Amino acid sequence: MHDRGDGVKPVGESRRLVAALRQERPDLRVYYTETDIFRQVIPDADTAWIPRLKGACQLSRHMYHIIRVAQ
Repeated sequence: MHDRGDGVKPVGESRRLVAALRQERPDLRVYYTETDIFRQVIPDADTAWIPRLKGACQLSRHMYHIIRVAQ
């Protein structure tokens, strides 16, 4: 999971990591989610409610996959 607005680590780093992992280990399920609702892991209060709702749904779906794998 990566926020497109991350000023510390560019989102392209995560995209390249996911691409490399999928290429090297096609047998693994890789779940990658990009959002626009965080700025350095803090919810961005300036985001309008529709993008925030979309981001919340993305976060929920991503967390579902993590919990499912952990079980």
